[in-house]
Amino acid sequence: MDIGIRPDLKNQYDGYLLIKFFSEKKYLDEFLKGTLFFNRSDYYVWSDEKGRGDGNEGMQFIALDNNESRLSIGVRCGDGLSVKEMNTITGYSPSINRKRKIACFSAIYVNLKTKTIAYPDDRMIAEFGEYAVLIVNREKFYECVEKALSKEKDIQNAKIGFVDYIEDDEIKNGIQWDVFKKRERYSYQNELRITFTDDNNETRKIDIGEAIIADAMIIPIKASKLKSMKFENDEIWFDD
Repeated sequence: MDIGIRPDLKNQYDGYLLIKFFSEKKYLDEFLKGTLFFNRSDYYVWSDEKGRGDGNEGMQFIALDNNESRLSIGVRCGDGLSVKEMNTITGYSPSINRKRKIACFSAIYVNLKTKTIAYPDDRMIAEFGEYAVLIVNREKFYECVEKALSKEKDIQNAKIGFVDYIEDDEIKNGIQWDVFKKRERYSYQNELRITFTDDNNETRKIDIGEAIIADAMIIPIKASKLKSMKFENDEIWFDD
């Protein structure tokens, strides 16, 4: 199986490499042993980490209100902390999304004809970590993940796909929202997600098998080396 390139980028690029960032080496090592970690959707709602935190995560409907006369101060409590914030977004989140799990990846878009590479934004390393893997054979990777998820009997609504980035103008009067939508401010992430729901509110680890590392040609790389990638004839190389 494969996930095609985002429709809005088809005029610029004709392919992509899949990449996953890790904040610590221990998480990279765990992945290289065939374990794929899924976070709870609420983690992103309450996270104060730049690039990760997204108060709209898990929403099914949102509306943006920039009218200053209607702005309010909201208080949200998470991990024992109370945070005052300007509340310009209203929305609805169904309870099932408290049980949604998400694994996040990013794409490096390429144009094989023009030998063009869309290097990761510098914010990706700063926000998501210096450790990374390149997944060269993405079709094999998707296939292995699909098989692993199908073996988990309590998993429901499993999906793989790219995130669509929505301009604020489209949100003003209200819009249906889902796990594959984020505001335009996150577009530099070029995110692809694997997601599902299960019967609890906890994080989850799925065994995708250590053999996937060779089968999908998964290469560990320092994130800072990603911008050394270049075309040589019809192949992509990077500094080791």
